[in-house]
Amino acid sequence: MQNILTDRQIRGFKAEKKIQRKADGDGLYLRIMPSGSKMWEYVYKKKGKRTSKVLGKYPEMSLKKAREKRDKLKYGTADSMELTFRDLKEAYFKHQQSEWSDKTRKFRENLLERYFDNLADKKLVDIEPRHIVEGFQKINSLGLTETVRKAGTLLNNTFKYGVTMGMIKSSPMRDIDVGLFVPRKPVKQTLPTSPLKTCLRRCYVRYRAWKVLNL
Repeated sequence: MQNILTDRQIRGFKAEKKIQRKADGDGLYLRIMPSGSKMWEYVYKKKGKRTSKVLGKYPEMSLKKAREKRDKLKYGTADSMELTFRDLKEAYFKHQQSEWSDKTRKFRENLLERYFDNLADKKLVDIEPRHIVEGFQKINSLGLTETVRKAGTLLNNTFKYGVTMGMIKSSPMRDIDVGLFVPRKPVKQTLPTSPLKTCLRRCYVRYRAWKVLNL
């Protein structure tokens, strides 16, 4: 479920006689008490049982901070052995949705789907540098210099987010030198100057100098 609450909505919610619960998505709720205070609550399942945890009070804990806390708890309570790259990508893209334009998001989604499709359903614990290198080799073979750099930055940030959120212990990107896959421009070979051409050039220079001195 997408994030649906806004700060403007939250500020406008009024207290009623009973406790109100407003859903933001992915288990995050805003509880509005009869006293008027507002609390963030995260609801999730643990061993098949519904469990809840109070995250903090609004506005001391902002909407953005509550979502970050929700995401961290979400993956902290999940079985990290079962999480796939698709789970990580979706979580990171969702985290960045307020920072990226639709055009940027679509470009980055297409980049991963086109060159790193082998990662999609692979479990995070099974991803090794060689699996990622396959994608960089595809881009390199097409001579797409900027695409290599953009893919490197995107993957670095995605896996770094996964480490931060407890979805993966370490980033498989840390041992990859992305610069090795940046297409190299061919070096232009210069033909050696023939002895005759060198001699003629020297004679011409000397002639020009003699002519200037004898004007």
